[in-house]
Amino acid sequence: MELAVSCPTRKDMQVMESAVDVFLRTKHGAARNVMHSVLRLMMDKYRTDRMVLSRCCVSRNGNYVRVMAKNYITGRECPGCGKDFMCTEVSIVSIFEGSEADRVCYGCSCGEIFGRVEAKT
Repeated sequence: MELAVSCPTRKDMQVMESAVDVFLRTKHGAARNVMHSVLRLMMDKYRTDRMVLSRCCVSRNGNYVRVMAKNYITGRECPGCGKDFMCTEVSIVSIFEGSEADRVCYGCSCGEIFGRVEAKT
């Protein structure tokens, strides 16, 4: 991993946050693709494989972009609006598979990004 040329500008940070917001609010596959493209482009621009946004961390391996939650829950409700994380307002943003448990990153249409450790049965 190369060191970043400089810190992202405020405008670039807003562009990345907006790409994430559009996906969370629409939950469309096309919006997910745009989000990943924007995040990948910004990581290319700043020559880094990891960026920290206000609600999540973003990393990549090659062309694959992973959004990781900063906030993890143990219950079933979105910490932003209180809706059950299995409702239609909440979608899976990414999954990091482990041998005994998976770390699942969820995104809610209220704008909240949160994670939950899901034990394998």
